[in-house]
Parts: sequence; C-alpha cells; structure tokens
Amino acid sequence: MKNGKKKIDLNLKKIFQNIFNYFNKEEEKKELSPLEKIEEEISKQESNLILHDDYLAVKLIVNKIADLKLKKIALTSKSSYIKQACKLLKDKSEEHLLQTLYFLDNIPMNKVEDYEKKDILECSAYIAEILQEYKRASDYYKKAINSCNDVTIVQEFKKYIERFNALTSSNKENNKEDKILRDLETIYTNMSEEKMLKSAKTLENIALYYAKSPKSRELSKRYYKEIVYILKKLYELNQDKYACEYIRVLIDGVEFFMFSIIYLKEAIDLLKDSNNCKENRELLIDRVKSLQDKEFIKKSKIYKDILEL
Repeated sequence: MKNGKKKIDLNLKKIFQNIFNYFNKEEEKKELSPLEKIEEEISKQESNLILHDDYLAVKLIVNKIADLKLKKIALTSKSSYIKQACKLLKDKSEEHLLQTLYFLDNIPMNKVEDYEKKDILECSAYIAEILQEYKRASDYYKKAINSCNDVTIVQEFKKYIERFNALTSSNKENNKEDKILRDLETIYTNMSEEKMLKSAKTLENIALYYAKSPKSRELSKRYYKEIVYILKKLYELNQDKYACEYIRVLIDGVEFFMFSIIYLKEAIDLLKDSNNCKENRELLIDRVKSLQDKEFIKKSKIYKDILEL
C-alpha cells in the first residue's frame, strides 16, 4: 500500500512539475527581445504624445522618442559608421551629441552603401532632434528621402512632423516663445548678405551680454546657435568673403560661450586649408593656440591638432 501511495505521489509531482514547466515556457515566450522592448516603448510614448498639451511635457516625450529611435538604429544598423558614432555617444551630453553629429556630417556619402546612407541621415536627424535643432533634423530627413530608395524614411519623416506639430501646437497654447523652434530657414532665405551679417552682429552683442552671467548662459547659447547658423550660411554662399568671420565665431563658441570643442575642431579643420581666410589667418591661429593651456583642451584629442597648426 505504501508503494502504491509513493507511486501516486510521484505521478502527482510529475504532473505538477510538467504544469510548472509549461507555464515557465509560456513566460519565456512572452519575454520580449531588446528590440521589441524599444519598439513597444516607442509606441507607448507616441500614444502619450497625443494625451498631453503641456509644452514641457510634450517636449520631454519628443526627446524621449528621438532617444529611443537612436537606440533602435544603434541596435539594428549594420553600418560601421553607425557603430563608430555609437562609440562617440558615451552619454547624451550636448558635447558628445555635437561631436557625433560632426562625425556623421563628415562621412563621404558618395562612398557609402544606400542602406548606410539612410541609417547615417536618420541617425543624424534623431541627434538633431534631441539637440532641439528641429530645422536641421528636417533637413536630414529630406536628404534621406531624396537620396535613399527606402519608403520607411518617408514614414519616419511623417512621424517626425507629427512630433514637431505637437510641440509647436503646445507652445502656442502655452503662449511661450521658444527661440529654438523658430524656422531659421524662413527668416534668412530671402535676406541679403549684408542684412544677415548685421543680424549676426546684433545677436552676437546680445549673446555676449548674456554669457557674462552663469544664470543666463543657456540663453546666450541659444543666440550663439543662431549666429553660427547665419555665418555658416554666409560661408556657404561665399567662402572667400566669409571664411574668417565664420572661423572666428566657431572659436568664440569655445572661448566665450563654453560650448563643445567640436566647434573648435571645425575651426581648426578650416584653418588647415590655406585657402581659407588668408587675411586674418595668423591672428585666428594665434587665438586657437591661446586655448591650448585650458585644462579641458589638454585632456582632449584636439590638443594634438592645435599643436600641428
């Protein structure tokens, strides 16, 4: 009788073990992959976006979506350029974001595969969006649409437009003016070179005034970004005429506005070309060299570039 009871107990134990194993396997099936988790979170945040009309809340969600999409492309892209970009993105600080964007901007697009081109431009768009440079993000999407034979980029652009519209809509409702949201292209497209330069000088005076106090330094940086935009546009229109002014402003970004050294990197790259800024070249090189004693410069890779000037 005891043996019979033991046999029943063992059978029951086996049945319960099988049931337990079955539910465990079902749970394992439900476990999402890292990519699925990111996609699920993106969908969740996109749903959250339409539920809010507070500007700061919408801005936070938009930033989170762009960050998640950046993680997704890092996870799925087979491009070696994207892998290098991910190494530069040690964190989401403005310095590393700008450094990564500078790296992506300088990739020779005529030498990369179509799938890489899409990933590079899409990645650039997400970084620009996190930096709240919305016009720049839009430009990356448009470049991708024009140069890549991939319908998914059009869908991504539509999603971006939805996010941008949610931002501008909430901004109007809250009666706030966010300088970053201004469409700089609309403002400066039909403006003469003289007026653009005058506008940059006016903005520079305002930016330098705000840069004097730590409390208003973030505001000064906003004005500075617009100055860089104007001077870059002028430089693209006439390199000979505006190279010196553009290089000077890039150096100002590090010296006066405590911006990322990526601006200094671009200034150095331009100065390496002897055709750029012939009249004030030596003066600007001296300015760059005067920065080499700063501690954050000494610790960076750019220190070697300065010594080579």
